[in-house]
Amino acid sequence: MNIIVRTLISFGICFLVTLLIYLLFINKKRKEYVEGKGQVDIYYLVKKYKLDMRKTKYKTVKLIVAFINSFIISFTFALIVNLKYKYVLKLLIAFVIMFVLIYSLYEIVGRILKSKENKDI
Repeated sequence: MNIIVRTLISFGICFLVTLLIYLLFINKKRKEYVEGKGQVDIYYLVKKYKLDMRKTKYKTVKLIVAFINSFIISFTFALIVNLKYKYVLKLLIAFVIMFVLIYSLYEIVGRILKSKENKDI
């Protein structure tokens, strides 16, 4: 039980810190979407799912991306810190976890944003 509580606390602290960094520093740079400039992850969502940024609010997309990235970083951190393996194996596990989370969460969010965009028509 002690490991679970420690993992949840480290997840929560890491999530809050990374979310604050995203909201205070990274998302304040640009107020509107400009193609080819800004965050790469937003550019990826727009290109892959052919999102029309005139219909989708850029501020909403920035907030969603901030939550996703904070979750990915904090989940990976909380899991890797509590593993009792060697350093290289921890790095490999972290890479695999991050790759799976990035692909799956961005896929889900991209499809949701595209379906909401199509419903607004």
